[in-house]
Amino acid sequence: MKKYRWWAVALTLVFIACYLDSAVAIVQQDTFPVEVDLSQMPYFPPIGDQGNLGSCASWSVGYYANGFLQAKIHEWNDTYSGNPSHLMSPSWIYNKVNFNSDVNIMGSATTWCIDLILSVGAASMTAMPYNENNSVDWGNESAWREAPLYRIGGYEQTTSNDIDLIKSWIKEEHLVSFGIDSTQMKAGISDDNFVVSYFEYNETKKNHAVTIVGYNDSVSDDGDRGAFKVANSWGNEWGDNGFFWMTYHAMDKIASGLDLGGFNDPKAYRLLPKNSDMSPYQPKLLGVWEFSVAPDATSSIELGIGSPESPVNTRSPEWIKIHSDLPTFMCLDISEFNQDFSSGTRDFYLRILPGIKIGVIESFTIESYDEKYILGNPIGISKESTGPISMTPAIMTVNFNPPKADFTYMASDAKNNQIFFSDKSISSEGSITKWVWNFGDGEISSEQNPSHTYEKLGEYTVKLIAVDETGDKGICGSIITIQSQLESSGPIERTTPPAGGVFLVGCLLFSGMLYHSKRKVN
Repeated sequence: MKKYRWWAVALTLVFIACYLDSAVAIVQQDTFPVEVDLSQMPYFPPIGDQGNLGSCASWSVGYYANGFLQAKIHEWNDTYSGNPSHLMSPSWIYNKVNFNSDVNIMGSATTWCIDLILSVGAASMTAMPYNENNSVDWGNESAWREAPLYRIGGYEQTTSNDIDLIKSWIKEEHLVSFGIDSTQMKAGISDDNFVVSYFEYNETKKNHAVTIVGYNDSVSDDGDRGAFKVANSWGNEWGDNGFFWMTYHAMDKIASGLDLGGFNDPKAYRLLPKNSDMSPYQPKLLGVWEFSVAPDATSSIELGIGSPESPVNTRSPEWIKIHSDLPTFMCLDISEFNQDFSSGTRDFYLRILPGIKIGVIESFTIESYDEKYILGNPIGISKESTGPISMTPAIMTVNFNPPKADFTYMASDAKNNQIFFSDKSISSEGSITKWVWNFGDGEISSEQNPSHTYEKLGEYTVKLIAVDETGDKGICGSIITIQSQLESSGPIERTTPPAGGVFLVGCLLFSGMLYHSKRKVN
């Protein structure tokens, strides 16, 4: 009797354990929808065509994965329609990471593209359009200044057959880059179902980067069930409007390949935003340098804060050192230095180590930015690096303690429409010695406290550059709007923003003219 009871108890426990395991499995399965398709979101860019270049990794990582991420961050709802300002350029990436810029068929590795976006950033198609016939150009000043805005904060990787983890990334609305053997796709799409199955895929090597944009547990082929939807970069006339499917089971063959790094990488990657709350990234410090004679890309570049012998922090751009010349204008986001800079460390340096070709550095400066990074409109610019023009290898240093530029303004007698400006700039390193005013209507002044008459009604951006005796510059600006059809006089003070409007600081109403400003719009 006792023996029977023990068997009954044991069977009951086994049954409960099996039930709990099944319940857990059901709960885990229920966390994933049956189907997710991120290519239907407005943040997904149109299918692209890499053409004759071996730029597939730049398309996968830069155009698709980072393009989708940046569109989400910035809420670009027109990315799907092909607005070039809201599409990331594969040329910006590929031209810096291909092995040999003179041989177009040479490709690049996924991780090289990721490292470039992580360290330097990305440029839009407006700043640097894709050009399959040019793999040498590194981008102009506009592209370099735009790139810091679209840096990523990191990435995650896993094996290509970690199906549940990849599905969780897709569910969290991240595209996923991975590599395949492109010669094996033909069998999958030739039967018109556009599905590559385990039976149809027989990898010899990885030679092509593609992008997972969704999944569907109901897609089946050759006995496989469940597949990832994948975007290719061969135009929308290839495959199913540029897409194909890769079954979960087929991913096992990709993951089983040798991990030789570089091109032959069996891992899958997702990019992470610079700000974890998905807010747009705003750079605070920029290192800017120009060459009168550009060295080649085998040169090593390092920017640091503190002394070159004992730096507090350093940053270096990451690209593949190929045999092409660097551009004459370059810059690098060094916002990682901002905490030390704000704490009082003011010394910066640029170190360029020897490459195959010697270059000549013409200038090196530091720029600081306020709450919003606006291209080419900093609130502070350092003096140029001390010392003569330097041939590489070289170290250039600069001390940066910019004055705080500021001004107020008021209207005079309304009959002559004259505005009086008063400089309120201050410097911790001596006095302000130079002022450059731009009144927004084509007129300028070098007086400390100028007056200016506006001939027409409208909106004008007034900027002041205040230069201290060390050569550091502080910059500020205001938008002044001149309106008519008002019949009162005297000052109007506004301490709260108008409903749904812009906060107005310093508002003067007199004899039919209203002058107001949106402060610190640079």
